[in-house]
Amino acid sequence: MLVATLWILFSDQLIGLVFHDPLVLAVAGTLKGWFFVAVSGAFLYRILNSLERSHRDALLPLPETARPGQLITVFLVLTAVLVLSGVLIYSSLAESIRRQQVEELEAVAQIKAGQVAEWVEARRAYAVDRSQGPFLMDVLETWQRSGDPQIEARLSARLQQDQHSHAYEAIELADADGNSLLTVGNLRHSADQLQEITRRALQSPTPVLADLSAISGDSRIHLSFAAQVRDHTRPERPVFGVMAFTLDARRELFPLAQAWPRKSASGEIVILRREGDQVVFLNDLRHRSPGQTALSFPVDSLLPAAQAMRIGPGNYAGPDYRGVPVLAAARAVSGTPWMLMAKIDQNEVFASVRGLAIASTAIVASIVAALALFLGMIWRQQRLREALVLRHSEDSYRSLFENMLNAVAH
Repeated sequence: MLVATLWILFSDQLIGLVFHDPLVLAVAGTLKGWFFVAVSGAFLYRILNSLERSHRDALLPLPETARPGQLITVFLVLTAVLVLSGVLIYSSLAESIRRQQVEELEAVAQIKAGQVAEWVEARRAYAVDRSQGPFLMDVLETWQRSGDPQIEARLSARLQQDQHSHAYEAIELADADGNSLLTVGNLRHSADQLQEITRRALQSPTPVLADLSAISGDSRIHLSFAAQVRDHTRPERPVFGVMAFTLDARRELFPLAQAWPRKSASGEIVILRREGDQVVFLNDLRHRSPGQTALSFPVDSLLPAAQAMRIGPGNYAGPDYRGVPVLAAARAVSGTPWMLMAKIDQNEVFASVRGLAIASTAIVASIVAALALFLGMIWRQQRLREALVLRHSEDSYRSLFENMLNAVAH
């Protein structure tokens, strides 16, 4: 009882330290129980065998015993059953863990894509709120006609307040031709970039997303929201121009998108965009140094990111940008041309299963060895019994023969 209690206590603690997944813990507990039963059976047989030896002289001839071939057959059958059971349990457990991880990736990708979409929509709403209204239009038209420096100073102060209160890197005001009129902040789009942003904004009734890109003279990745400057109370009034709100994606967007919900050695969230026949990784990658140029791969490659761009949202498996096999789930980010993908290394997913496989192999090997020892002891005991029966028969015949001789002599 004491040994059994100590075994249960310490073996459970050891398994809890080595494995953490509930499914793995359950299977490890089952294998641990098998091992304990096998060892206990071997010890019990040994004890009973020792007690039986003390009464050998009292043994009677036994019925026909099992032949060596029969014992070997039993050993091989039981070994095959144990090995097959181990393989089936391992396969079932590996598939269960894979499904569980895929479901987690789906949930992470769905939640993160939703969070990013909500963040983008909130920034669009702010751009509309700050760029459209009758008072702003009146001030801008007066300033454009008069060139009054005091009006310009008030406009600049207003834009600076917006910049600092919402962590924008810069806010730019352009006329309907894309010419820069006023800028606050240390960043400035090139003339070509600002004209392209203006053209797109004037064609859209809602703020446009000037996609993740670098601005000349700055190594950071920026994201701009451009909205028409107009009087929303009077739709017939001409559009004055465009206001572009630019922020640092590494500081404002990437931390939101890349936060993994639990501790993971390889879990990673990437933001993807298709550019022609290439799939581009837009955000900083976990396994590359920050600030490196964006990675791109052919869209017809085997990468899960490329598969997602070809096929659409879904679950994928294959080598990632490092060539490491991963499981991945991709979801589209509403209101953007982006695809968000959550991925994790297959080595991390199946690490606990491999540890269990090693432990299971050791336990099954121990059970097989105990079984071989048990059957060997049975065979040996049968040989001893046969020898005892033979000696008992010889003693009986010798006694009978001697008694017959004594009778003849008398």
